[in-house]
Amino acid sequence: MNLVKVGDKGEKIITEYRPLAVTKDGTLLEVHLITGKSHQIRAQMAALSHPLAGDAKYGDKDYNLLMKKKYGMSHQALHAYKVVFPADSPAKELAGRSFFADLPKELDAFCKENGIKL
Repeated sequence: MNLVKVGDKGEKIITEYRPLAVTKDGTLLEVHLITGKSHQIRAQMAALSHPLAGDAKYGDKDYNLLMKKKYGMSHQALHAYKVVFPADSPAKELAGRSFFADLPKELDAFCKENGIKL
């Protein structure tokens, strides 16, 4: 697991990430937000010279075009496959629960093309 700390104006922004698969077209990461700031994942990955596919603001135009052509990605390759509510969540009905979502078709195509099984 890697830890990134980057912040504007001295604010603390912390993100943990773990590579799940590395391919010729990109790296699939699992990301855990310690803090929750606007654009946090996108900005921190770009700061590490690893912008998200499909990210028009922080990304790479040529890479985005490649990913759109090859996998149909027309938006940021960002997906919340799991959301976990802590046991002490103020949303009592959700406390201690986890929710899962299938991959969008573009990310699913990327995984299948690259032999990634999640």
